[in-house]
Amino acid sequence: MYRYHFLAFLHSIINDTECVVISANLCCVASGALLGWTSPVLPNLGSTLEDNPLGRTITADENSWIGSLISVGAIIGSFVAGYLAER
Repeated sequence: MYRYHFLAFLHSIINDTECVVISANLCCVASGALLGWTSPVLPNLGSTLEDNPLGRTITADENSWIGSLISVGAIIGSFVAGYLAER
């Protein structure tokens, strides 16, 4: 019930064009954060156990998998997003 009142409030202060622009900008920010995430994290995962949330260091093979899975997710995600956009 409260959710609908909040959406009505947002719609009263933000028109549809502004909502589309904000959504597009948030997607760009999220993509940049995702692509930039590996730069500071991968050295921490491979070096010491102090800043490592895994409890062990990763191998060079695992390092390359982490870096490449972002691209694989982008390929699969584009098909999912296209399907959802058509619904």
